[in-house]
Amino acid sequence: NRAEDWSLVRVHADFDVAGREITGSRFEGRVVLGPFGARGISDKISSPFGPDFRPGLHDSTIADSTISSGVRISRCGLVSRVLVAPGAVLESVGMIRMSSQRPGEQSVFGNSLVLFDEEYFSRRLHAVAELPFAWAAWAAGPEACEPSAATLVNSLGAAAAAYAAAMTSTHGYIGSGARLEATPLIEDCWIGSGVSVEAAGALRDCTLWATSDEPTVVRDGAQLRTCLVGPGCTIDHLATVDRTIFFEHSQAGAQAVVEGSAIGANVRLAEAEITDSFVGPFVTAVHHSLLIGAYWPEGRGNVAYGANVGSNHTGRAPDQEIFPGEGVFFGLGTNIKFPANYSEAPYSIIATGVDALPQRVSFPFSLIAAPSQVFAGVSPGLNEIRPGWMLLHNAYGVERAERKFSARNRARRHEIELAVFRPDIIGGFTEAAGRLALAADAIRSHYTNDNIPGLGQNVMTEPGREQALDAYALGRRVGAARLLLRGLAGLARSDAASQGVDPMLVVFAGNILRCETEAELIDAALDAETEWLEQVRRSKDRDWARGEAVIDDYAARHVDLDDDPVIVQCTAELEVHLSRAEAYRALIGQSESSSGNGMTATDPPAGDPRP
Repeated sequence: NRAEDWSLVRVHADFDVAGREITGSRFEGRVVLGPFGARGISDKISSPFGPDFRPGLHDSTIADSTISSGVRISRCGLVSRVLVAPGAVLESVGMIRMSSQRPGEQSVFGNSLVLFDEEYFSRRLHAVAELPFAWAAWAAGPEACEPSAATLVNSLGAAAAAYAAAMTSTHGYIGSGARLEATPLIEDCWIGSGVSVEAAGALRDCTLWATSDEPTVVRDGAQLRTCLVGPGCTIDHLATVDRTIFFEHSQAGAQAVVEGSAIGANVRLAEAEITDSFVGPFVTAVHHSLLIGAYWPEGRGNVAYGANVGSNHTGRAPDQEIFPGEGVFFGLGTNIKFPANYSEAPYSIIATGVDALPQRVSFPFSLIAAPSQVFAGVSPGLNEIRPGWMLLHNAYGVERAERKFSARNRARRHEIELAVFRPDIIGGFTEAAGRLALAADAIRSHYTNDNIPGLGQNVMTEPGREQALDAYALGRRVGAARLLLRGLAGLARSDAASQGVDPMLVVFAGNILRCETEAELIDAALDAETEWLEQVRRSKDRDWARGEAVIDDYAARHVDLDDDPVIVQCTAELEVHLSRAEAYRALIGQSESSSGNGMTATDPPAGDPRP
């Protein structure tokens, strides 16, 4: 070992390297070493890397750094101005350093990140590590523009600034149990316990944090600059990420390009370009596609191959944006022109090859596709919309989505409502049906936004209007049934089964299902669930019939309808609902005989859903 000045190298009182734990290294400036060797505690430290792990310091250059006990640093070109916590491993890292080598220079490790602060408009968000997703969504959303929100907006900004100030340091940090391997450059970084960086390209100005059972991984050529990456995230396979926060349990890989964005929980990105977008949970973009200028806090949607969701530039200024709705699916090769607002059209599909004009669409669960005919007096640039189409023709897709969300959810810091049928969704059905019903006073062969507000730059036929009314009526029935049957499930879990179902829930569902007693209500709910199961089967059966007609060995290679996992689960759950309903009918009978009243009016069990 060599040193510029051995008097600047300080060691722990238990330091003892008789066992050659430190070899072939060079020390520059002020270096502090924890206890290594036989009399130290380094050999006894608990390591996540197994019983054969041996701490030590070999063939590396250490400058102005503190190296704690139980650390292994091997073949590192330069470790400069870094605090390495106990049990960390640095193997074959080119340089891990602070960007400025001047003493006293500080970094906030990416916590000065400001998103969506554009020249011509702003959704300014000061992002810091550990920022709650709900706070970020609120601050970047419409509610933060209200005059009454000014105090809270200022408070959030002050809190973010205080967090950044607390993170400010003259030295980088490598947490206990972190592992850094075969990466050329790690600069101005705070890397927490449990983080793994394996053969990454480069990390600059970043904060990465994890927990013991939520590892954060950056590997396989990924490059990060000014990024905040939370627990459970994986960024790999040549992904390039710049000025972005990943909240938790999301992935970016396969040459994804993510810039100036906020990425919520359970998001999967690969090969796609995501720019200046606020992306909510469960969004999937795993093919060559573009999402730009999107405020999408509800997430749950999909961006298919070749979809161009944006240009935010009009040729005059880059000031355009899109509000995709919850669960919106942008199909193959779609071109979505800005400004666009689909926030009131959740779980809608923009079909393959559609060129969608700038518009606001306010009909949930719709299909927007190329026009099926030439409409007199209508511009050929308009597409055709079928409101409620998903409920009548793709119930399987709706049901599969909800189950997929439940199976894939890993979020712990963001409480995500996983159910598709919720009071706000049901309210959207009601509002949309009301606008469609008004058109009955002036029946036409087809309608545009001039006739029925909310159709956007699309045309709807009269048969499409009638089917939409049927679809939204079905959606309301199924939604009310789901809420009520979830109430029964909560009742089954309660220790006080005699409490009964939430009376507010009974009234809400009763108004939709048009029942006066709880016994009638339970029967109506079960009828709605049975009807929905048939819709699920019917929508999947169409795929089967088409596939069998086209593909020779389709039946031999695909799961039979009765064995399909989604249909099996739906059928099993209906059986459970039937069993609970029988038990609840008996409870109602006891209540009626004792009180002469079939309606319970007590507080609901804890956790029961309320409309």
